[in-house]
Amino acid sequence: MKSKKAIERWLRDHYATLEIGQSICSSGIQSMTVVDLVTEGNEPVSKLADLSLSIHLFQIYCQPRTDLQDNKCPPKHGEESEDDSEGREYFRAYVTLLPHVELQGLWESLVQKLAIRLRLHYSTFQMIEVDAAALFSKFFGESSKLVSRIFDTIERKLKQEPEVFVCVLLDEIESLAAARQQSIGGNEPKDSMRALNALLVALDRLGKYSNVLVLCTSNLVQMIDPAILDRISVKQYIPEPGVKIRYEILRKCYLDLLETGMIAPLKDCQAEEDFPSSPTTILSFEDENLGPQPSQALPRYDIMQLEFRTKEQSIPYRLWKIAEKSAVGPSFAQKSLN
Repeated sequence: MKSKKAIERWLRDHYATLEIGQSICSSGIQSMTVVDLVTEGNEPVSKLADLSLSIHLFQIYCQPRTDLQDNKCPPKHGEESEDDSEGREYFRAYVTLLPHVELQGLWESLVQKLAIRLRLHYSTFQMIEVDAAALFSKFFGESSKLVSRIFDTIERKLKQEPEVFVCVLLDEIESLAAARQQSIGGNEPKDSMRALNALLVALDRLGKYSNVLVLCTSNLVQMIDPAILDRISVKQYIPEPGVKIRYEILRKCYLDLLETGMIAPLKDCQAEEDFPSSPTTILSFEDENLGPQPSQALPRYDIMQLEFRTKEQSIPYRLWKIAEKSAVGPSFAQKSLN
């Protein structure tokens, strides 16, 4: 693999400008992408001579995720465990090495970037996904034991492998951390309160380790117990995506469908008059202004605004209009990343 200095020298010799999202090809490197660009005017394109480069080299893993091993000791000979009478219950959690080729979500991208930026401080990065809803047991009193057991396993990993940085992800945390006051006033079983207390104790224990980050997501922050919110260092509200993000989502979906062969390339499609004027088929139309186009004719949002904003019959323009009309209503469940 090339050194950072060699890569920077090669970039300055072969490129005059850089823009966010730009993919660069170089021998000896599978992929190179411009992910951040800090300039005074926040311009998407900047002269390379005016930039100070920060280059991060890393290897992407592709191994499938594995189960986090439940280290509960089996019963001794002749004894019966509390779980074995009805079939032993296990917690559900998965371990993924970072950075990983299949992780592309919002919070997944966050831990991916963290794994790339902190590689000088830790040798290995792992993401542990915990299914919060699966921590509730059908047996009374067992839910709190499952919560304690899974965090005991995580704490043991942190203690035995200090060179490993672990990101613990608790999605839909409100299913496990519902406000106790509401549980008392409603018909919630006391077992859910015990599970919440076990979670509070576990979070306090993880707080003494420097090689762990706990991320919680929720659409119903108002339902979360105040004691959990007090233990959260950063609360980040994620609003609904703007038109630029919606355009890029639709663009990526289209290009993915094209790559898998589920839809035909634009150059092989029939003429526009053969299709109804419907958003479901609008991306299969042949561009009247430019003729049949390859997949690369669907540009990124910034380029679309510069070159296709006034071309109402072009496919990029139509995709932009679809993105504008696809805004969600007031019932959209926005998410907080804590």
